[in-house]
Amino acid sequence: MLALASFIIGCVVLLKLSVQDIYRYKRLLGEGGILEYSQALILFTSAWIGWLISKDFRQRLSMRLHSVVYAIIAFVMLLVGLEEIAWGQILFGWKTPENIAAVNAQNQTTLHNLEFFQNHLDLNLFLVSVVLVVLVLWRPSIRRMHTTILDEARIPNSNFFITRYF
Repeated sequence: MLALASFIIGCVVLLKLSVQDIYRYKRLLGEGGILEYSQALILFTSAWIGWLISKDFRQRLSMRLHSVVYAIIAFVMLLVGLEEIAWGQILFGWKTPENIAAVNAQNQTTLHNLEFFQNHLDLNLFLVSVVLVVLVLWRPSIRRMHTTILDEARIPNSNFFITRYF
């Protein structure tokens, strides 16, 4: 993971150093650039994979609770992906209704750019990230009561927690 993160950071630094024109750089990494579309693609792919995992849990493994959890995760990833592409506004080029544009920081049809959220977005995103990191790091110390699994075809619930390396 460290090598992958270093590679991505290195690519961004090389891109920044190689592109001398600030407007060209903003087109690549700014609003409607390759980075934004890559994020949206990753979010939509994550939503699809989450849905497939949910379907597999429900149909093949008869694990309804896990199926619901992954379906919720898939739905959230889909919503975040749609927010990233402004619900298709960037792709299809429709105009923002004036009542939304008046209270939206980027004049787009998005929720996360509403002035109300802009005042709290950075702090809340940071706090959610800290909570997720704590949960991931604390996860190995969470232990359920060990039960002997008599059915070898059944997968233990501990396999579905977020892994430490995530």
